[in-house]
Amino acid sequence: MTQDSEESPSPPTPDGGPSSLADDSLLRPFREADDPVLTTEEVGNAVPYRRAPTVEGLERLADEGVLKRKRIGEETVWWLPGHTATDEQRGPMPGTTYDYDGGLPRQLENDISTLSAPSEPERAAIYAACHYLAEHGPASSETLCAEVYPDNEAGYDDASSWLRECVRPALAALAGVEHVEDGWRLDPE
Repeated sequence: MTQDSEESPSPPTPDGGPSSLADDSLLRPFREADDPVLTTEEVGNAVPYRRAPTVEGLERLADEGVLKRKRIGEETVWWLPGHTATDEQRGPMPGTTYDYDGGLPRQLENDISTLSAPSEPERAAIYAACHYLAEHGPASSETLCAEVYPDNEAGYDDASSWLRECVRPALAALAGVEHVEDGWRLDPE
C-alpha cells in the first residue's frame, strides 16, 4: 500500500459526501483487474492514497451500495456488484457449467467502464440501458424510461432527468450505440 506517498488526498470529502474523482480512482482497480474481488491491500497498492483514507473511501462506497464487502479472517475483500457471476445467484456448481450467453460486445463493455460517469450507480444505469438494447433490440427513450429506469434510478427522482442527464449523453458518447429515428439501438458492427 502506498502509505508514504506524497500524493494522498482523502477519498471521503470533509462533509462526508462523495468525491467523484477519488471514487473513480478507488474504483479503477476493480475495473482493470483480472480478478473482480480485491483485498484492501490490492486496492491500496493501485491508488495514490495512504491506508486510512483508502479504507475510509472503500467503507463509504460500501455503505452507499457502490461496492460489496466481506470479512475473511483478518482481511476484507471488496467487489463491484454485478461484476461477478455469484451476484446473479447462479455461480458455478459442481458438475455444472454455464456457457456465455451473450451480453454486450467486449468493446462496448470496455467503453462503458471507462466513461467518466459521475457515479457508479449512473454507470450501472448505463450498463442496464445497453443490456436492455442488446436483449430487446432498438428502443425509444420512452421505453428505456419505462423499462430500465425503475430498477436503475441511479439517484434520479424522475425518469426524464435520468434520461436527460445520465443515459442519453452516455449512449450518444458510446461508439457501440446508435441513435436512430425512433430511439436507440446497438450498432450491428
